[in-house]
Formats: sequence, C-alpha cells, structure tokens
Amino acid sequence: MNLKNELSLPAGFFDLEFEKAAAKRRLENHFADIFVNKGYREFSPSLIENYELSDFSLVPKNKIFKFIDKSGDILALRWDYTTSLARFLKMNSEKISFPLKVFYCGSVFRFFEGSMGRPREIIQFGAEIIGGDVDGEIELIKGIFEFLKGTGVKGLRISVSEAEYLKRLLSAEHLPAESLEKILHAIKCKDFIMLNELASALFPEQREDLFDTLLSGKNSVDFRPEMENFLEKLKNSLFNIPVDFDPSLVLDFDYYNGPMIEIYDQNKTSIGKGGRYGFLSKMFGIDKNGFGIALNLNYILGL
Repeated sequence: MNLKNELSLPAGFFDLEFEKAAAKRRLENHFADIFVNKGYREFSPSLIENYELSDFSLVPKNKIFKFIDKSGDILALRWDYTTSLARFLKMNSEKISFPLKVFYCGSVFRFFEGSMGRPREIIQFGAEIIGGDVDGEIELIKGIFEFLKGTGVKGLRISVSEAEYLKRLLSAEHLPAESLEKILHAIKCKDFIMLNELASALFPEQREDLFDTLLSGKNSVDFRPEMENFLEKLKNSLFNIPVDFDPSLVLDFDYYNGPMIEIYDQNKTSIGKGGRYGFLSKMFGIDKNGFGIALNLNYILGL
C-alpha cells in the first residue's frame, strides 16, 4: 500500500474542511437557537455505547460498528440518538419530568457493506419530545421547517402516512401472509422491480399504480381518527409547504406506532424523517410515546 492509500480515510467517512466546518457550525447554532426558544434542551450522549444496548434497538445489528476494548468489553459507535436517549431516560427516570423536549446535533455511524458510495458517518440534527401531545408534535415539525427554510433547500415538501396503515391496506385485500411480507419488504428496500413483479402476479387486472388500485378499491381503509386529527393540524400549520399522503411511506425502523413523516426537496431527495414511536414502553418500561425527526446534514452540507 502506498502512502496516499495509507493516509486515506476508510470508505464512507469524511473530513469537514474549513468552509464546510464553518457552515456546519452556523447551521448548528441556528438549529439550537430555534429549539432552545421552543423550550428544548440539548442532549449530547456518549459516542460509545455498550453493544448490549443494541438488544433494545430496532436498528439491525449488522449495521452497528462494534469493537472490543482492552478489558474485553464489547462496545459500539453510537448508531442512533433515540436509543441513547431511551437508555438515558431509563437510568435517570427519577430525575426526569415530562413532557421532555430535547434536540441534538452530531454524528451516528452505520455500517454498509463495501459502502458503495453510502456514507457510514451521518451527521444528524434532530429533535424529540417524550410524553407530549399532538400540539407538541406539530410544534416540533414547525421548528424543523423553520430551520430548513434558512438552509437554502428548495422545494420543501412533506409526505405523511400512518404506522401499520400500509399493512392494513394490504390486509384488506386478504393477501396470503407470505405475499404481504414480500410486498412490505420490497417497499422498504425500494426494490421497485420486485414490487412490480409481485403486483402483476397478485393484481393481474390492475391498470394503474398499485397504490392507486388499493386506495380506490372496495377494501380501501381509512386513517384512524387520531391520525386524521394530526394530518389536519399539520396542514393548517405548514401554510406554504405541500403535505402529501403517501401510503407507500415505510421508514427504516419498525418502532413507529402513529404518524410517520418524510421530508423531501424539489428533486424528491429525502432530507429528514421521523414520527411517533412507542418502543420506550415495550423495551424500557417507560410508559410514554415519543416523537422525533432527524435531518440528514450530509445532504445539506453537500457531503
């Protein structure tokens, strides 16, 4: 290996040089100002977690960077702010009052085999509210868009769906369980070739997009009332931001139990996502729902 290769960073990592570092600092300060003014407090968890914490996370273990220290303990690079926040809440529950509102700015690390141009270090700016209500969730989303409008990102829009909505929509067609799981997997992986093949086999008479077919069919299902309330308040709050219902919206992790959102630019590039989650109760015994959105600063900084 020549010197140049020896000095290169591993695939998927990067330096923030000069102008980009200064830009990150400006954006970080702007983000903090917005959320501090909304009563949020900064949360900055350790970069290192015990690998055992991944047992309580829904991030796949094969995406987590783990290593062994000199004492033989298995450790991991922070893979997700939400799991670190849940760990902190469990350890400090007697000192926490709810609703708890926090924001964070920093990196998470995810392993992708061979990287294939995908970053393994992801700079995230995010905010979460634990034990809040719908109005608190909407206020968080408004703060996110207030920040984004100052970044120069063009054509902002938001897609919304409901956790389990797609599964209920497909279940109304009385599909075999195996076919249902295959469709959900294809959508989650954005494998549109496989999705088209499955749709053609399962709905041979359709003459339109799969989701148009499902939504216009006799077995189409409605949102739950609380989701209708969320969607109405969101549209009334984001006056000049298009809000679209997207039944195909499936996020990376399976801990959502209510509204899910994804934020796009004019080119339909995803720049942030999140929603309401309930895994705190199931995995940590914390009887509260959470709601959070994390923005991908790699995109905004042009990394």
